This record gives sequence, structure tokens and C-alpha cells, in this order.
Amino acid sequence: MTLDVHLQLPPEYIDALRQHAAANGEDVSTYVSALITDHLQSDANFTRRSIGSPQDFDEWLNSWAERHPQLKHVIDDSRESIYAGCGE
Repeated sequence: MTLDVHLQLPPEYIDALRQHAAANGEDVSTYVSALITDHLQSDANFTRRSIGSPQDFDEWLNSWAERHPQLKHVIDDSRESIYAGCGE
């Protein structure tokens, strides 16, 4: 299955993509496809198989969390802050 995507990027991003693709001996399309595939691989693997054990889910969840930035501050997710100003 294929998916054609049209990207609108600033010129400096296009130049960087071309340079990285050339350094890997690939054309831009192949390079971008590899980037996306690498980024989504753990999600695709998880959806392709059933969860065999809690450890499998734990491994997938940890790999998913590691791809997201960590916040340097505490977020107040208390009931009081969520419903503040709602008339409770």
C-alpha cells in the first residue's frame, strides 16, 4: 500500500532533507519514508499483534512515552483545578 503526501516545508528544511538523503545515498522520498517508518514502527508492531502479556504492553507504553518530551514542571491535574470555575 502506498500513500502520496504533499509537504509544504521552508526552504531550509528542504535543503536539509536533500543533504541527509544524499548522505545516506537515497532520494528524498525514500529518506522521508524511512524516517516515518522508523518513527511509527513501535505503534505499527503493537497494533499488528495482540498483547501477549502485561510486560508486552509495558514495553510498548514505555517506548511510546520515550518519544515524547518530558515537562520540566509539575502539572496540577487535581479535581479542583480541572473543575475550577465550573460552579461546583
